[in-house]
Amino acid sequence: MIDKGLLQAESWPSLAWPSTVRIELPSKLTAGAVQTRKRKQLLIAPGQRADILVKADAPGTYAFNAAPYDQGHPSPVGPLARVVVSGAPMEMKLPAPPPASIKDSEITGRRKVVLSATAPDADVEEWTIVNTHEHDDHVFHIQTNPFEVVSVNGKALATPEWRDSVIVERKGGELVFRSRFLDFTGIFMLHCHMMNHEEMGMMQTVEVYRG
Repeated sequence: MIDKGLLQAESWPSLAWPSTVRIELPSKLTAGAVQTRKRKQLLIAPGQRADILVKADAPGTYAFNAAPYDQGHPSPVGPLARVVVSGAPMEMKLPAPPPASIKDSEITGRRKVVLSATAPDADVEEWTIVNTHEHDDHVFHIQTNPFEVVSVNGKALATPEWRDSVIVERKGGELVFRSRFLDFTGIFMLHCHMMNHEEMGMMQTVEVYRG
């Protein structure tokens, strides 16, 4: 149980689960400090995090529930958290805005993920990830550098989203993202964030070198 005022920012302990979860929300959900989007559901894959702002219309008890999600096998369902809202309304500052969106004019290279790929630092690249597996979604994660998702399954996002982990659906699911390689050089990992997939070898290295 979490006791909160009508509007308040709070860091919760990690709500961990081994599988992809679709969260049902009882009221209005705002995701993104600058690029505001209202949702009744939020899909969170293993390793993903999300900053959400829920504004209750009145004091009361509100439930965050895990809803069914078809990922090729049963997903967990049921309550994740119960929020008790009480007291007088509270004003709060919104968090800092996300990084500036990556423009077409910034792109210095495009690739479909090349195994053991290398890239010069300060490059701005666009990658396409395709999942050909028949039964399982994959959770693509790349370490060190966040990426901006611009297209999912051939459909451009009206509002691109910054991620470091994202679902790539089975049976030909396709993800297009952009990333700036600005601050760090060296070898780091990309892998599936489903632990059983990772343990079976779904990981590769990427090297960013000083150009």
